[in-house]
Amino acid sequence: MIKADTNSEWDSCDFVLLHLTPDYISMLRERVSLAIRLAETADLYYLTFSDGPKGWYKYPIDNSCQESTDEDETDAWKELPDNQEWAFIDLQDHSELTSVNRPQQKLNILQMNVFTNGDIRFIAFGEHSDERFWTARFSLDEFPLL
Repeated sequence: MIKADTNSEWDSCDFVLLHLTPDYISMLRERVSLAIRLAETADLYYLTFSDGPKGWYKYPIDNSCQESTDEDETDAWKELPDNQEWAFIDLQDHSELTSVNRPQQKLNILQMNVFTNGDIRFIAFGEHSDERFWTARFSLDEFPLL
């Protein structure tokens, strides 16, 4: 779960969910490595890949979809504090997402920006608008489980 935002005046987006499989983590690490290597030989700020989370969501969240008895896991579904950019959550079943709200717009042109310092950010655009949706920048090194 990574904090997200939008420049839309009428729509909202508060977070995205990433499915961090071993293959996806490996691909992220390869892209970060490539951006860092290219920065050594070129005046590069970030690389953009056609990739991104399919799940962009907004608050409020119906906590009834979370059946965990682990208090920390249940709290992850609550709004992230201002000083926290991400949290791990464990979905046992994707049907848990049926009660989570999504932005009203259909989002497309999903992009992944990989910065030369190793940070990653996802961006999407409203299908019929100039409105932009983005995640907080994060580093794979911040995730203790990866």
